[in-house]
Amino acid sequence: MKKVSIIICTVFLIFGTYPHLSDFSLYDSKRILQLAVLTIIGLFFCVIGIVSKRSYINFTINNLKFKNRILGLNFVLVVLLFSTSVSILLSNYPEKAVVDVLFHLILLLLAYLVSSTFLKEHYWLGKVIYITALSYVGLYIVLFIGNYISSFLNPLISVWPNNVDYSIDIGDISMLGKEVLFFVNRRFFNHTQTWTFPLIIGLFVFFKRSKDYKNFTPLIFIIISLWWMMLFQSGGRGTTLSIFVAAAFLWAFSRKDFTPFVRPLIVSSLAGWGLKYLLFDLPFSGSGQAVLRTQNNRTFRWEGALEVWWENPFFGIGPGHYGEIGPTQFVGHPHNYYLQILSEWGVFAFICISILFFVAASFAWKKFEETKPGSTNRLNFLVMSWVFIAACCHAFFSGVMHTPLSQMWLVLILAWFIGYYKREYNYKFKTDRVPVMAYVISLAIVLYIVIPDVLTLSDMYQAYAEQYPGQSLYPRFWGQGLFPVE
Repeated sequence: MKKVSIIICTVFLIFGTYPHLSDFSLYDSKRILQLAVLTIIGLFFCVIGIVSKRSYINFTINNLKFKNRILGLNFVLVVLLFSTSVSILLSNYPEKAVVDVLFHLILLLLAYLVSSTFLKEHYWLGKVIYITALSYVGLYIVLFIGNYISSFLNPLISVWPNNVDYSIDIGDISMLGKEVLFFVNRRFFNHTQTWTFPLIIGLFVFFKRSKDYKNFTPLIFIIISLWWMMLFQSGGRGTTLSIFVAAAFLWAFSRKDFTPFVRPLIVSSLAGWGLKYLLFDLPFSGSGQAVLRTQNNRTFRWEGALEVWWENPFFGIGPGHYGEIGPTQFVGHPHNYYLQILSEWGVFAFICISILFFVAASFAWKKFEETKPGSTNRLNFLVMSWVFIAACCHAFFSGVMHTPLSQMWLVLILAWFIGYYKREYNYKFKTDRVPVMAYVISLAIVLYIVIPDVLTLSDMYQAYAEQYPGQSLYPRFWGQGLFPVE
């Protein structure tokens, strides 16, 4: 059941970029496909069985200090549940708040349910994550190369990463422009790069250490360099900063272990910059200008989030309500996940989530210190930590936690970390029945609320365009953050 669910997630991550459902934007097409994936997995949980013969995790309380810690965490969870419930009840649109909270819960439950219990399962999950990253990156690069070559042969084809949205009618013949980015916004593409860069660089290091796969390292290096080139050409400053900040953090705390990653990181990024100059900046190239946005008003949005929180300090304005459209045009989120939680969920929930995060991080670092120096297990831990830290850094100034593909990457990375702990304990305790039922019930509630929205999304797009002509929608859930206020 776990392996089938993981394979479904990986298929979505590799191929979910490209389908464009009619009458829906690319963003909402991905959201619909994501909901379909979550639903199929839920059906597998129900059909195959809620509790299998091996549906146990290992859990033990062997000293008073650990018991006190568990009691403290239970108290934090109770406070979080209470404050979130109050925030939902006090919000202007409780249904929207319920969707936001339950969707967070669904992703966490899915990560738990597909996490490994045994050593072989954990190694298999790690390999699947690397293969998924390489497959996604490789496929996208192949499509980019095809677009780049064809742009010289056909003047109607725009060079990546420019979206082509024209339509030309010649007599009875209608010609539509070619979509070359497959994302509504370039930044959503950059989000996937934040998750995949550490994985493919880690794969390069592993192949270099291996006698059987060492010959593949030049190919992997070329792929990484092309990935950097696409990042630089699309102006992905947030991803660039996040990758290097996370790398600097890990190098500072574990210099000896992280040193093998430093050289391929730096050399491949320089090679990527050289490729950008060669393919885009020279006179004969397809495009001479990178896509950069200097006026993104992030500080204004952060100030807005703090003002909203100051007006509702304890319980916030309600989960999912930052994107509420009132008398003036607003945005779906403040481009800072932490300020978003503070302003929407309130200070009580923010403190509880922060405590849980730092407790989990301390457990992770303790477990890392227990692994054998120089071992594959230790390097794996570094790579997965690099991915997660980079995503957390990127969440300071982007909506990396909102987009459907990013959320599924988060599920796989969290599943890897959860599995690392589940196989370490020695007392069996039945727990799968509760999270499976919680997952299925939460998903059923979300689908009950959002499915009617699917039937009216086109009308919502039209209403938005009429109310705010020339304005773009911003990413959140449906309509990229849109729910109009009467």
